[in-house]
Amino acid sequence: VARQLTLHMHHQFSMIPVGEFSTGAFVGGKEDERSKHVWKMLSWFNRIRLWASAEMELAGHSEGKGKVKKFKYLVSICNHLSELLNYDTLAAIILGIAGTDNPSTLLKYDNTDNNSNTN
Repeated sequence: VARQLTLHMHHQFSMIPVGEFSTGAFVGGKEDERSKHVWKMLSWFNRIRLWASAEMELAGHSEGKGKVKKFKYLVSICNHLSELLNYDTLAAIILGIAGTDNPSTLLKYDNTDNNSNTN
């Protein structure tokens, strides 16, 4: 699974022309024709995040150790993604597991832990 996700992400990334990054059109927060490939990649990121979130949600409704098994499966995919240096998809799955739409939420928790250790 991790290899297929990595191949797809590589394909998505290789389709982005260099000029699309330099326009900065994707920074405004709304889709722009000048940055359609970047938006396509962002859409893929969100689909992976929602998939991981749905997997955890569905596993939460199963009996027994279903959620733990699903969590281990997603962590295994994350380990392989890390080995393949596919940090974009790795981040999407981690956000899906955490059940948050906002990466800064995770950073907030991390900073809270660091602040409590220094006191």
